[in-house]
Amino acid sequence: MTRFCHLCGRPCVYEVEPAFGEHVPAVTEPDVWQVVARNKLIIDVCQRCWQLWPDPWKYFPAVGFGRWPDDEPTPSHVRLDDFNDLVPGLR
Repeated sequence: MTRFCHLCGRPCVYEVEPAFGEHVPAVTEPDVWQVVARNKLIIDVCQRCWQLWPDPWKYFPAVGFGRWPDDEPTPSHVRLDDFNDLVPGLR
């Protein structure tokens, strides 16, 4: 079943193999991404619309984009003491 992008209306698929002639159709696979709308609903979009969406509102997959399944969540900020230990010459 083909799912369609909620923003542009295009099918959320990508071609694995292109069409060959008139009788052999292209081989496609689903390529559904997700973003968070302003009303906090998570909607399905195509990759093109996902790349145009602002980063703070993207819904990143649990695996990929530098993440591994067994990664622990890391804090989004660094304490001043930790920063001073990382940068030599500040103490």
